[in-house]
Amino acid sequence: KTLPLDLLVIVRTHEASFRKKHTSAAMEIAYSFCNWSIIVSFIFVIIIFFRFLSNRSTFRLPPSPPSLPILGHAHLLLGSTPHSALQKLSIRYGPLLYLRIGSVPVIVASSPSHAREFLNVHGSSFSSRPGITLLDTLWYGRNNFAFAPLGPLWKTMRKTCVVELLGGRSLRRFSFIRQQEIGCFLRAMMASAGEPVDVSAKFGELTGNILVRMATGKRIEKASRVLDLMHEASEIGGQFYLGDYFKFMSRWDVQGYKKKCRDIYERLDGLMEEVVKEHQGRRMEKTEEDKDIIDVLLESMKEDKDEGGITKENIKSLIL
Repeated sequence: KTLPLDLLVIVRTHEASFRKKHTSAAMEIAYSFCNWSIIVSFIFVIIIFFRFLSNRSTFRLPPSPPSLPILGHAHLLLGSTPHSALQKLSIRYGPLLYLRIGSVPVIVASSPSHAREFLNVHGSSFSSRPGITLLDTLWYGRNNFAFAPLGPLWKTMRKTCVVELLGGRSLRRFSFIRQQEIGCFLRAMMASAGEPVDVSAKFGELTGNILVRMATGKRIEKASRVLDLMHEASEIGGQFYLGDYFKFMSRWDVQGYKKKCRDIYERLDGLMEEVVKEHQGRRMEKTEEDKDIIDVLLESMKEDKDEGGITKENIKSLIL
């Protein structure tokens, strides 16, 4: 028997709707499976790629703990005491250790003999300085004796520091500052007789006054604005900035780190410019005994950096 035409139309309509619904569901499952397959394959390729890069090097690297893709060994140093983590790793893997923090390779020397090899025996081979945002921003592109890479500028500044600042003549020139500050220290201690005294803080204040007077001719309380900014900079320096270790993130200031560094730099540079200009204006009035480190550096300054001389930026960076 044949079905009536209207009933046949209804059956065919329901059959088509059923097939369409199930076909759509199957396509959605297949599409979702395809997306997840692509994601898993992409992650797998990244893992294999970084594993290949880590094993491709022909250098004989020191022992290294297992690392993670992209992160490297950064996860091993998380926490408030990374030095303790390094000490534990050195106990397990030895005094010479290879780590990769993000994209930055690091060699850790945990014994005096290995440190001597790096700093003394092969010092010139390891004299380069890594690019660190804080140093590049606050210290005028690392244009000072402490952070400058080995080269003509570093040699010129080293010669100036050794001859003009650390030589016997300079020590004799600044002897009156040490005498005056030690006298102030002893009078302050005598005035506090019978009261509890924080000797460590007093010695720190004594050392600070001697250094600041030798550099700028002023005591700490008169240079408090600069010291406050330096304290603020040291706090930022203790923070972990992603852009220094994951170079692809340096273009985005997700932590606001670069903004903080630029803000401190602008304020600090303004204060240092005032100090240098003050010394330039009074340089002719000072006798040889009254000169401080800035005066000595200004005498050695040359505006043309190509000649290998010291510039104003070098002076400000060196004082900091």
